[in-house]
Amino acid sequence: MSEIEPISDDRRAGLMKGNAHFRSDIYAYEVALTRALEENGRLREALEPFAKEAAEWDESVDDDHRPRQTEPGCKRTYDGSEAEFTVGDLRRAREAYEEGK
Repeated sequence: MSEIEPISDDRRAGLMKGNAHFRSDIYAYEVALTRALEENGRLREALEPFAKEAAEWDESVDDDHRPRQTEPGCKRTYDGSEAEFTVGDLRRAREAYEEGK
């Protein structure tokens, strides 16, 4: 995936010099791109722990398997309840995370 960066000051000045009528459009697109890049960074940061968790599950575990959860500090053996996510969800998170590198 190629790296996308906001327009440099020199490039922006060159574009605006000969295209005065496009100034507001160029600025709006640059603001939208900057916001999208920032959001992408936040989403990648949030996705990372799920991508890492996928590595903890053997490939023989079915994608539709829902891990069991127990309350933290539970002293009794208890199966817990099924998680809302599946191992397949974790694997898709890993694929998406690695695809964006």
